[in-house]
Amino acid sequence: MCACDASPAQQAGPSTSPLAVAVNRRALTIAVVSVGALGLAALSAPFLLSLRPSERALADAVVLEVPELKPGTYQTVDGRFSRLYLLRTSMDETSVFAVPMRAGRVGMPDLHWWKPLYYCTDFRPDSVGTRLTDNAIVHCQDAQAPPWWAQRWRWTTSGSNIASPGIDALPAVRFEQMGATLHIYRWDHPW
Repeated sequence: MCACDASPAQQAGPSTSPLAVAVNRRALTIAVVSVGALGLAALSAPFLLSLRPSERALADAVVLEVPELKPGTYQTVDGRFSRLYLLRTSMDETSVFAVPMRAGRVGMPDLHWWKPLYYCTDFRPDSVGTRLTDNAIVHCQDAQAPPWWAQRWRWTTSGSNIASPGIDALPAVRFEQMGATLHIYRWDHPW
């Protein structure tokens, strides 16, 4: 069959009407966006999966049963190098912090926790027993603490330093809470 035998509709080729062009452009755009979204999902899946703790970290996690950690209370756990503070506010928010410890005393920061300036024997939140007071402040309650520094060693129960912006926040520890069980990852390490 030669080109001379083709009908006029076949000789004109694909339709070039504005409606046909718009439909083809929309179909192409949808196809490109769909393939791009699938590619992005495929590329991001390994990254997102890597954010989970490894099997080794899960196996090495310290599991603490803390049924007595009720809202508005706190608890401490001493390790070899660090003291762990478990705080549960009256609004049922749990925070876990680890601070350096030596000979049963907490190393108070010069500006950073890894550089202790003074070793405090009574570092804890304002409390009555283990019951946190309203707007409890975590601080060194030693009478012989250096006064100038004692004013600056003050943190909220969420860990922020409230007196001096140059001093580090309380070192937060990664944890997962499942009811009365806390899985705590990497907290007792040399400073």
